[in-house]
Amino acid sequence: GARGAKPCAAGVAPMRVGPKGFVNPVGRFGNLSTCGVYVHEPVVVIRVGDEPAAMFYHWWRFFKGLHHRAPRISKEPDAAVDHAAHYVIARAPNTQFFHYFGILSDQCWRRHTNVPADACMCEVAQQEVSRAEGLRQKDAGAFALALDRLGLAAQPPPSAVRVGVISRRRKRFVLNEAELVVAMLENMNVEVQLLPLESMTLYEQLAALRATTILVGIHGSGLNNAIFLPKGACVVQLLPFGLNYRGAFQQNAVKAGVDYKEWQLADKTRAVFHWEFLGEKELARGKDAILAKGSPKGGELVYTFWINQDLVVPVDEAIAVLRD
Repeated sequence: GARGAKPCAAGVAPMRVGPKGFVNPVGRFGNLSTCGVYVHEPVVVIRVGDEPAAMFYHWWRFFKGLHHRAPRISKEPDAAVDHAAHYVIARAPNTQFFHYFGILSDQCWRRHTNVPADACMCEVAQQEVSRAEGLRQKDAGAFALALDRLGLAAQPPPSAVRVGVISRRRKRFVLNEAELVVAMLENMNVEVQLLPLESMTLYEQLAALRATTILVGIHGSGLNNAIFLPKGACVVQLLPFGLNYRGAFQQNAVKAGVDYKEWQLADKTRAVFHWEFLGEKELARGKDAILAKGSPKGGELVYTFWINQDLVVPVDEAIAVLRD
């Protein structure tokens, strides 16, 4: 809105974002004479959890929930998203990966503490998008919108075989990553691109993935990016030693028209185990006994100790899987 804009329509109570990020009638924080600006475009005040704040990990399912709830230009069932809407973040634990708000809106997202104290809103909704809600929503509409808004809808399909290697920079390292890349280039006649997803913008990620025909990565939610690959591409999951949990990466890939393959490290001497994730009770069994038994199918130990290995992937085995 602009300074001196006309008040809200008759019968519409202006609202204001309070100091703790909750929406309240203007009367709670002052009379209407304190409204220096009226915002007539839709305003969405949203609280963001820790997981969906990081694009590399869980941004997509959160974004699908946002897309489902986003203000529309009309009440029709398939109405387009209203790109004039404002998004106010009442809790922003990590702002590095909030590029996806630019897909939904032409406005800049802002923290609730950056909303002018005299801003009064005529159409506002407070939302909390759960992980489960995002998972329930279909990919198609949100996917098409993302590609269109990022200017990638018309990107031609890849003309050559390109291997994209998810290059983790914080944990779960492929310790001989450079050796693997050189072997691919020398033995497979392919293009290879390292994908440090943690440090790539949303545009950079999707542009690279749309040009990738084989996506390779160690077990982790970065593999869910397979949904952005061209149809007929392939995703290869590198499983740590002894891990008996696969995740839903195969189901997600197949649903997106992408082939799925996996490889698992069989030689424990090629893994670096982070024993600090285990307590005295678990370690009392002895390290050899723990490794011999392998991981459970799920639970806390899977998400701490078992998946957080660093691997040295045998080059010959990796090349064989990729050629297949």
